[in-house]
Order: sequence, then structure tokens, then C-alpha cells
Amino acid sequence: MALAGLTWAAVWTAPAVRSSPGGSADAWTAGAARATRATHGVSTAALNARATVLERAFRGLERRARRSPCSSLLRDVRRAQFLLLPLGERVAVAGRLARRAAAGPGPARGLLRLAERMLCLQGRAIRLERRAGLPGRAARQARLDRARVAMSALRMRLLRKARAKPAPALDPQPAPQPTAPAPAPGPTPAPPAPSPTPSSPSPIPPGSSPTVITDLSLGAGQHDLVYENCVFTSTRAFQRATVTLTSAHHITFRNSVIEGSAWNAVSINSRGSIHDITFENVVIESTQRMGFECTERGSPGFFNITLDNVTVRPSGSEAISFDGAGHHITVTDTVIEGAGTRPDLFPWGQGFEINGNSDVTVDGLTVYRTRGDSLNLNGPAGASGWSFRDLLIDASVDNLGGIARGAVANLLYARNMTGAVLQGRLNNVGPSPMGYLDACSANDFSGLLRSGSPAGISQVNGCAGNGF
Repeated sequence: MALAGLTWAAVWTAPAVRSSPGGSADAWTAGAARATRATHGVSTAALNARATVLERAFRGLERRARRSPCSSLLRDVRRAQFLLLPLGERVAVAGRLARRAAAGPGPARGLLRLAERMLCLQGRAIRLERRAGLPGRAARQARLDRARVAMSALRMRLLRKARAKPAPALDPQPAPQPTAPAPAPGPTPAPPAPSPTPSSPSPIPPGSSPTVITDLSLGAGQHDLVYENCVFTSTRAFQRATVTLTSAHHITFRNSVIEGSAWNAVSINSRGSIHDITFENVVIESTQRMGFECTERGSPGFFNITLDNVTVRPSGSEAISFDGAGHHITVTDTVIEGAGTRPDLFPWGQGFEINGNSDVTVDGLTVYRTRGDSLNLNGPAGASGWSFRDLLIDASVDNLGGIARGAVANLLYARNMTGAVLQGRLNNVGPSPMGYLDACSANDFSGLLRSGSPAGISQVNGCAGNGF
């Protein structure tokens, strides 16, 4: 059966998978078990290749979902889940991760990155199921949430193991060395401290040779460019981001790593025309200030900014921030592993921030513990046009390296937010509060589950009509 120019046989060639899954739950489970067994002995590289084809197939399904009746997707989404099950089962086995970690952190990190890709695909499948009306989505979503938390815990164990090894290659931001002998170390100031998190599994496909680009700056109206399989590095110059965009459009960053700097990893500061900028399957490494900052200064704003399958490692200040007159922002399958690791330099430590932007769609966002508010949402004048689905805001997963969460850091802080929809789960760890709404009205929180303690959400300054 073909889908979006791809054949399912090209995705998965095992006989157990080529046969169509049966209609009953028992047949479905048995078919998935056969497919899972068929993955035994398959290399990590081969699984990565199959995951890449599945990602392309899901993009085709999502394009169809935007223009076709939901019911027409039902069979293809069901088959996609069937093909996805053996991959997820194969790479998420903690025992194999532990055995690979014992041989060294490199192979284990590669397997961990593969597992993250599977979790991302599962999230996309669940959202397609919702559109197609497939039953049993709530239970699968709960399992996905638990898997995300377990995956983050596994990563932290691997990173602690990496920190314990003296190999300098694990440090993504080595301190620059002088080119000439310098016997007197006193008068030269030390360079900025390295990022707090060691380098992480690369999204660059195995076997490919990445292009290394240093201090990328697009400010002359560049357009229709694709940066794929790249590693972006920084000279760590004062207030210079690793990637800077001030005037550019129709730019895509795909399957790449953006390393940290002495400032932001990514700065989009619209001073001309900034629109149609896409980050797809990108890892943003730890940086001294913000992981991703998108602002406008004296321009009409920015629009059509997309983050798809982006992972932001713990940043010194905020992780992701949108600010100003920008609109039509889309965030899907994005993970923020923490924010606020440099309280000595910056008072802020928010995870995901919106300041006055309109028409924001978030479908799949995970935020782990942050020093400041996990969600910091400041609405525009009038209806916000915001939609948040498949949220997981979990303060129990701590990647901050001993930095305490602020006493008044909320999982959800919102001000002047009107007409937004939020669905997902907030999991709190006290004593910091769950949420705070200031002058917010007519928002739909009915699909937002709360766990942990304290669980209350304060409403002040004329909040009204917020459905919980």
C-alpha cells in the first residue's frame, strides 16, 4: 500500500509486518508481537533508516489530514501505528540501554536519540488518531507521557556517566586556547564557562558527513535556503548567537545540531523581513543565555515560524521565547529539558514564553523543570488565537544540575490570555505553585489534567469564564 509516494514495504520488510493487521484487538496485539520479534538482530543504523522513512510517511499523513476528511485517514493511521510499535518496543528497552552504556556513552547516546525519535513519532501518531477518531487514545497518551519521563531520566544517567569521564570530546564548548605562548595568565580574562550539559546524540543521520558552519548570520534578505546535516558552532564572541537571523525568509534547518554560545544559540531578531523559517529535527545544545529567541525590533514583525521535533537542552536563561508583533507560530513535538541554569547571570529561567504574539499553535510540547515559570504566556490585545495540545509540563524531571526551582515559579503563568485552548498534563512538585492566571478570560482548560501538589491555580484581576 502506497502512502505519500512511499510504500510500507520499504518501511518494513518483515513478513509479519507486510501482512495487514487484523480487525480484532487480539489479532492486532499478536501482529504487533510478531513485528516486534522481527526487529531482533536489526542494527541501530537500520532502525534509524526505517525511522526516517516513517517520519516522511507521517508528514504525508499530516498533509492529508489538513485537506481530507478525518475518516479517510483511519486505516492508514492504524497501519502507521502497527508499523511503529516494533520500533518503539525495540529501542525503549531499558536493559539494552544499560548494556550499551556499560560499553561507553557514545553507542548508548545513539540508541537514546533513536528512542527519542520513536517517542516523537508516537506523539504524531496519537494526534493523527485524534483526528481520525481511533479509540484508545487516552491510554496510549498516558503511556507516552510515562515513556518521555523515563527517557529523560535515562539521558541524565548517561550524561552523569559522561561527566565522570575525562575525555575532552564530551565537552561541546571547549575553552579557546591562545595561538601563541602565554606564560603570564593573570591579565587575560577567562572565556565564558562551557555549557552545563555535555554534547548529546546528534540528529544527523548516521554515516553522513555534517557541514560545520560557524557564527551563521542571515541579514541581507537571503531566501530559499536549506541547511541540512549541519553542525553550527560559535566563536563565543560577546552577545553573538550561534545562528542569527535579522532579514531572511523561506529558510529551513533540518537534521542539524546548533551548539551553544556565550549568548543565545538561536537569535531571530526581525529588523527587516523574517518569515517562513523552519527548524525540523534539530537539537539546540546548552547555551549561556537563551536556547531560541525570536523577537521583532522596529519591523512589521515575523510570521510563519515553525519548530518541529526540536530538542532544547538546559539553557542559562529561557529556553524558547517569542516576543513582539510576530504571528502564526507552530510548535510540534518539541522538548525543553530545562531552563535557568545561570542565575548568576540572568534573573529569568522560563521554559516556553509568548509575549504578545498571536495565532500560536502548539501540538506536542514537553517542558521539564525550569527555574522560572514553565509556561510564561502573555497575551496580545483581544483573542489570542492560541491552541496548546499534547502538553506535558513535568516538574518532577530535574535536569538543572542542582539549581533550585524558584519559590514562585509556576508550571503555568498567563496574563491577558483570552480564548486559548490548553490540553495535556501538568505535574507539579511543591512547594512551588501549579499555576497563576492574571486578567485571563474565556479560556478552555477542560482538557488540562493536573497531578502533584500543590495543584491549585490562582485566578486574579478579573479572570472570568475559564473552563476547568
